[in-house]
Amino acid sequence: MNSDAEQHALNTKERARLGWLALTLTPEMGPTRIARAMARLGDAARVFETTLTELEAVGMPSRAAQFVFEGRALAAAEDESKRVAETGGFFLTRNDEGYPERLLEIYDPPSVLWIRGNAALL
Repeated sequence: MNSDAEQHALNTKERARLGWLALTLTPEMGPTRIARAMARLGDAARVFETTLTELEAVGMPSRAAQFVFEGRALAAAEDESKRVAETGGFFLTRNDEGYPERLLEIYDPPSVLWIRGNAALL
């Protein structure tokens, strides 16, 4: 059985993964804007607790910041995560261990990869 600390760490990691997915699904947010926003926030999970003004201050366009602030990005990420799992797939974020190192070397690596199959082959 997981201790409370282990469960909290797991929840925090999953929330951070949802943060990456949420921004990926947010209108007007591409890989470069997402990377900049994440660098300024410091932790992907913070995206859900940040004020509208702070979201705009990290470089998000108004429409995107509103989408996140209103909770629509989180709802979209939760739905997408569930849908992907139901089809036997999963997703990797740029912070996940299995994310391909070579992709991180390009100018604008995808913030999320949707995968079905063996991720080790990437």
